[in-house]
Parts: sequence; structure tokens; C-alpha cells
Amino acid sequence: MLEEELMEAAAVEAGSWAKRANAARAIISGLILVSKACGNDVPRLTFWLSNTIVLRAIVSQAVERLQLASVPSRINGPKGRQESTLTEGEKTNKTESFDEWAEPQPYIAALEKVEAWIFSRIVESVWWQTLTPHMQSTAVKSSNSRKTHARRHGLGDQEQGNLAIDLWKKAFRDACERLCPVRAGGHECGCLPVLSRLVMEQLVSRLDVAMFNAILRESAEEMPTDPVSDPISDPKVLPIPAGNSSFGAGAQLKNAVGNWSRWLTDLFGIDDSDSSEEKDELNSTRRIGPQEKRYALHLMLR
Repeated sequence: MLEEELMEAAAVEAGSWAKRANAARAIISGLILVSKACGNDVPRLTFWLSNTIVLRAIVSQAVERLQLASVPSRINGPKGRQESTLTEGEKTNKTESFDEWAEPQPYIAALEKVEAWIFSRIVESVWWQTLTPHMQSTAVKSSNSRKTHARRHGLGDQEQGNLAIDLWKKAFRDACERLCPVRAGGHECGCLPVLSRLVMEQLVSRLDVAMFNAILRESAEEMPTDPVSDPISDPKVLPIPAGNSSFGAGAQLKNAVGNWSRWLTDLFGIDDSDSSEEKDELNSTRRIGPQEKRYALHLMLR
């Protein structure tokens, strides 16, 4: 009689593990499906990335609570029940029906992979849709329309630096608006605020490489060599002229980079003295992208 009851309990347990594994697979498949359906729609991608991160955080916290709760029961349990009471037949059935997706760790790892894919999709979309167009001649003409007279009188490198600063401020603002139009409009949003910061760090790092390579060209007439790492086709979007390695150009470049960095910090409302809550949120999402120095236009300051 006891053996039959144990066998029945083992069957119920195996069934619950199978349900858990199926649910985990269904959630991951659903997230992949809905993320791919977003295409290059950045706000929707940001929304689902935020949801995925929150889901992973909930699962991780639940696992931690269960692990902590199971410790006293193992310690305080009856002496004769320190070892599992499952019979050999039950252990065999459990092993045969075991599915790794029933465990939380494979599920959490799968969520992290989905996050990384969505994050990279967001970075690529914003880079090509928003920042790359500002590297072309049309962007310079647009931002230059109100300053034609000043340009005509040739204010030189300083004028170019000011135009570049204004141009990229607009580009960063457009990127922020594309990431989350609701938050960019000054309203509260359900998306994690730190996501915009992480994406912007990646974009600024890419822009740093692009500007560094463009500035290293021998002259303004030299064409870009790589559409990914050297995409800037109009040298007027640079804070200093290409090929200019003078002391004055270096000082002007340093001022421009400092101006951008301070402006970006103000834009996202997060400075070096982050609150503990903001640091916890940043740490929980940091794994979705490479760790980069914040707003570090470090190549151009070498």
C-alpha cells in the first residue's frame, strides 16, 4: 500500500516538472516570436526588453527565496529523513522524465540570451536609423541653414566645432526619443529607465570610434574606408577638422567631448553619485550588453 502511494506521488511530481518545463519553453518561444515581430520598431523592442528583464528578476528572486526556505527544513527535519525517501523505482522514473527546462537556471539563461538579442537589435536599429544619417552631408546642411551667414564669413575651426556639438546633441536627443517617446516627452513610462542609458553608452562608444577614425584621416577629402567603424562621410560633423593634430585642435576636441558628456549625463538624469536603488537596477541589467565606460569618448581624448 505504501509503495503504491509513493509511486503515485512520484507520478504527480513528474507531471508537475513536465508542466514547468513546457511553461518555460512556451514563455521563451513567445518572447522570441513577439520580439521578432517588432522588426526595427525601437520603442516596442525597448518595451519587451524591459519586460524580459523584469521577468528574469522575478524568477531569480523567487529561486533565491525557495533556496533559503529549504535550508531550515533540511536542517530541522527528522533524523531518519536526512536522505531522500524515494525508492529506487521512483528515482529511476524521475531521472527518465527529467527535463532540464524544469530547472530555473536553464530558463534564466535562456531569458538572458533573449535580452542580449533584443538589446543588440535596439543598438543596431538606433545606430542606423538615427545616428548614421547625422554623419551625412544632408544633416550638416540642415543644421547649418540658420548659420549660413556666419559660415560664409568663415569663422573656421571654432564654428565647425560649435556646429558639430549642436548636431550631435540633436542626434542624441533623437536617439533618446526613439528609444522611448513617452519618457522623452517628460512622462512616466513602464520601461526601465536604465535601458536608455545602457543603449546610449553603446552608441556613444561606437560614435567615439567613428569620429576617432575620421579625425585620423590625412585630409578632409579622404573618403571613409569602412561603413561600420568609419561611416562618417562629411568631415563637417567632426568637432575638429580631419587631419588637424595641433595643440589648439586638441583643446577644442577636449572641450567638445566634455560638453557632450555633461549634456548626456543631464539628459539621463544619472550622475556619478547614483542612488543605491539606481545602482541595483543598473547591476541587474548590466549583463545584457558589454561593459563600457560611461559616455567614454576615450579614443578621441588619447
